[in-house]
Amino acid sequence: MQGFAAGLMLSISFLDLAHNAINSIGFLKGNLWFFGGVIFFAFIANFIPEPTLAPISKKDEGGKDTLKKQRRQVLFSGIVTAIGISLHNLPEGMAVFLGSMKVTQA
Repeated sequence: MQGFAAGLMLSISFLDLAHNAINSIGFLKGNLWFFGGVIFFAFIANFIPEPTLAPISKKDEGGKDTLKKQRRQVLFSGIVTAIGISLHNLPEGMAVFLGSMKVTQA
């Protein structure tokens, strides 16, 4: 179900951007830039390795030390993720707020 929701959100975003691009620069240029971006993304995706989730250990350390280190890494990842999501949502929240303020003033 989440895959469907993600696909729906991406398609809505794409169609909105494509409509604006076609209206502003024309059908041919809009499609050329779109497919140029697809090719560029595919090219870049082939050169960036996929991250692995398995931790790489050079030697067997103590069990408790390894557990503490992994917990620290998970906590750090959680904090970085929370900061990233907050920074991502801040402009969206501001846009919705300003849009609603504009409607109420009209």
